[in-house]
Amino acid sequence: MNPTTPEQARQLAKQLSEIVYREDEHHTLLWNCCEQSAGYLRSLSDQVEALTAELNNIASANLKTWDKDYNTAADFMAWAQSRARAAIAKGTA
Repeated sequence: MNPTTPEQARQLAKQLSEIVYREDEHHTLLWNCCEQSAGYLRSLSDQVEALTAELNNIASANLKTWDKDYNTAADFMAWAQSRARAAIAKGTA
């Protein structure tokens, strides 16, 4: 299963975390891999959620109401581009 939403990633992480631990060393190795994968998926889910929130902020910004007394259209565009670059940097870090 390839999770495509933060919720799906959380569900997969939970399923991986619920694998029954066994003392057998092969199963212990498998358990450790699953735990690492679950942690990685939780981290990815949190990152996707944060980036989605940032992109929603950018997408819902309105030039007409955005600090209209202090900023120009060029300022608005520079702000949006800066926020988008920051989101891209977070996503590729």
